Amino acid sequence: MLSVIKINEELGFDMKKTLLSTILASAAVLSYADFDYTNFQRFDNQIGFGMNYQNGNFNTSQSNGNANQFSITTLNLEVEKLFDIGLWLDFNAGVAQTYTQTTSPNNGGGSPLGSYPYLQTLNAKVGYNFPITDSFALVPYITLGKNANLTMFNSVAGGYTKVNVTNDFFYTLGGGLRVELPINKYIDVYLDQLVAANMDQTNYNLNALSDPSYIVSPISASNTQWTTTLGIKLNPWQKLQLGANVFYTNYSGYSQQSVAILNNNITSVPSTAFGFQMSAGFTFQ
Repeated sequence: MLSVIKINEELGFDMKKTLLSTILASAAVLSYADFDYTNFQRFDNQIGFGMNYQNGNFNTSQSNGNANQFSITTLNLEVEKLFDIGLWLDFNAGVAQTYTQTTSPNNGGGSPLGSYPYLQTLNAKVGYNFPITDSFALVPYITLGKNANLTMFNSVAGGYTKVNVTNDFFYTLGGGLRVELPINKYIDVYLDQLVAANMDQTNYNLNALSDPSYIVSPISASNTQWTTTLGIKLNPWQKLQLGANVFYTNYSGYSQQSVAILNNNITSVPSTAFGFQMSAGFTFQ
């Protein structure tokens, strides 16, 4: 009986602690409900059309010792909205216009493979704007997306690894923190740190090797992505908005067994990337 009473007391304490945490979190959010977000909304309520360029390194090297590289040019659409209650939403979609790489499996050389039609991205962020002052805010958020699997540009093009290209993508799930500083009604600066898990959906099949009896365990190019972005938004005239940012991405957390098998079959995985984006669009209420 004493044990039952003790368990009930512990459960009751946990329930009270959970309830208290929920109340405090709700109170913290509601405390910002009456905040005037105008300084932030004049920049964050926007639709923008941009061009993005990034250059990255694979985890393998060329004959001269330099890392194999890839480069991508993408056109993208961004829709961003900051509500009066502090809720922040951001949707970004992009389609690659060019893709080149220095690795060139099974085609007898190191020439770029050229454009690739499956490089598409869809990402959504949901967060909450916690204003510290009228010109400084912290915006924690979660993100969900569907992104191209850069690893597979080698294996789709090569004769060693065969895949179903309809599953040649990652599901992306993660979170981040954005620091936003509207300097005045014309200039806004932000710093964004994202951490996300890229979950590989590709069906790798290495049975196309010279030995048809060669069978391996499931292979995955899933990884952890760390992306740091520094950006600026300019509102030079009425509803016109111009934007620019630079970003750096690090890819880590691969299965070492999978990477070893992929590398042995002349297939590389991305390790780092650096790029920039420029955009133009308009603001709305």
